[in-house]
Amino acid sequence: MTYKLIFMLLMFTQLNIFAKDFSKTVPLEHLNYELVKSLNPENGEPSKFYKLSFPGKTQPSLGVVIIKRMDDSFNDVPVFIEGDGTIWSVDKKEEGILGFDGGYGEKFEILLAAINKKDEATPLAKCVIIPFPRIVQDDKGHKIELQAASPDGCLFTVTGSGFIPKEKVSIASRSCDESMTFSVEVDDNGNFHLGTAPAVIGKTEGPFELVFTGKDMKPLKMRHYWGEIAFYKPNSYKELRNKYKFTN
Repeated sequence: MTYKLIFMLLMFTQLNIFAKDFSKTVPLEHLNYELVKSLNPENGEPSKFYKLSFPGKTQPSLGVVIIKRMDDSFNDVPVFIEGDGTIWSVDKKEEGILGFDGGYGEKFEILLAAINKKDEATPLAKCVIIPFPRIVQDDKGHKIELQAASPDGCLFTVTGSGFIPKEKVSIASRSCDESMTFSVEVDDNGNFHLGTAPAVIGKTEGPFELVFTGKDMKPLKMRHYWGEIAFYKPNSYKELRNKYKFTN
């Protein structure tokens, strides 16, 4: 399709090519999504199924959902967009439900666009879906989420929530045989964000661990893997656990 090259250049950027004033940006709506079915990934993929919907009003039209994986591969799914934002299959016989596989912490960037009779695309909304998030939490409301930030599995973002505003959280980091300790200050809303690069010189993959300690809480321990094995599937966990042992 002729619009696909445009998406590859514009997808998930500021999309300012659509603005009359190129110094400004065109904001996109947040594409709504809802998990409607979750199957055991050991029985085959895809195993996570999401229903999409456009949050605003629009002219009924053909459309396309473009899915970008972290390895920069693209997949497009033709759809029909109702005026009330409901998304259907092109023949309007089924609701627009998409199936995903993916590895732990892997994100999929989703872009919805309307297609006119000239096969021209107008971006409408976007979102990020993480079918298998890496999350640890406790019964006091502290929550840590880890997301992959690079296709090689060497960079990650960490988001913390539910902490005491302005407190300092201590983080003990260990990757293979390297370790370090540092701290991060929580914002006024009880959240923090940071990046981590657990790769070790001379190695291509391995396990890493982050231990978070704050006030009035027991340490929260996040364990994952970096390198190509960062995007391991849920059904590969036992194999990795036997290959790379975490020490307590």
